[in-house]
Amino acid sequence: MKEGWEVHLLTGVGHAAIGAAEEARAEFELVLRLEPGCAPAARGVASAVTTLEGTAAVASYWQRAADLREYWGPDDSPASGAAPPPRQPLSRAGLAHRFLRGGLWEHAVQEARACLDLEPGRSDLVMVLIRALWRSHQVAEARVVLAALLSRQPLCFPANLLAALDAEINGGDSIKPLAMARRVDPLLRGAFRVLDASELALLDPDLETPGRAEPPTVPAQPPPAAPHEALSPAAGR
Repeated sequence: MKEGWEVHLLTGVGHAAIGAAEEARAEFELVLRLEPGCAPAARGVASAVTTLEGTAAVASYWQRAADLREYWGPDDSPASGAAPPPRQPLSRAGLAHRFLRGGLWEHAVQEARACLDLEPGRSDLVMVLIRALWRSHQVAEARVVLAALLSRQPLCFPANLLAALDAEINGGDSIKPLAMARRVDPLLRGAFRVLDASELALLDPDLETPGRAEPPTVPAQPPPAAPHEALSPAAGR
């Protein structure tokens, strides 16, 4: 499980516990490349930056951690070892995640685009954009964005889940993207944050959706007006 996001999260916790802030930061940043929405890892990065660079340099890192709580929900993952973040106002990035969760697709697209103009490296916002574009029937662009993300981050867990789902719906080969997703999360424990129960059943009928107080971050069935539309990275290559 050398690429498992939970393994690297726990490794970061271990480094943080013994005061190895640079090593902890590296592990937490790796987690965010594998699972871009991991709020505990974002908190770990912010805590490590506080230790390494002081409080003056850390505001944006704590804001990102707060933004990701809109996606992650209550933490049910291994603890990051970081202190709770300072209270942050809702940012435009956090608002993009909230709009997506609430089904306000056009608003989510608008906020994600605006944020990505300023922070083009935010993979969590790229995922918001992909899903919101698809939901608002801008499928061609969604496919291009997904393909570009996978070309940069081939082990991005939620992106591979979406690619696998698209292949499953459209009669393609879902084996490779699903295998890539399992390299990062072997039991697909985090899949319920991206897909709903019916979609999880398409990928693996044996998967169980853990209970949570709020609905999945991204409702996954296409709108009734376009039930056949899904994402396909191949279309954007």
